[in-house]
Amino acid sequence: MRVKITARKTALTLIEIMIVVLILGILAVIGVANMASLSKNAHQAVENETVGIVRRGLNLYPVASLSQGKDSPFPASLDNAPDASAAGESNPFFSTVVNPPGVTDAAWHKVNATTYQGPTGQRYSYDNNAGSFFPIS
Repeated sequence: MRVKITARKTALTLIEIMIVVLILGILAVIGVANMASLSKNAHQAVENETVGIVRRGLNLYPVASLSQGKDSPFPASLDNAPDASAAGESNPFFSTVVNPPGVTDAAWHKVNATTYQGPTGQRYSYDNNAGSFFPIS
């Protein structure tokens, strides 16, 4: 009685390797797209948090203002930063209501005395009569 010994296939064929590479490529594209989306979402979250901090500071300002004997319930300006400038360590934004030291993220830009642009490109305006900081289009 003879026993037939058969060789087992142990290597991958070219087609199998190409399918694996194709699947890995698709997964990589999906991963890169998700990372870009996460980055945009992170910038939006940071901007929203900064706006919230400025608004909370404006809500608290009248209490501090009255306790210091000031006439105006809201600050005339949110900072001493020059117009058409970016925030930074030596040029903090919102330092009148956000202490210390204000916002130093260079992605924020001051357009003029009452208008700021956040990292996502959204512009915000400050109304010192109402003490409001709101988005503008």
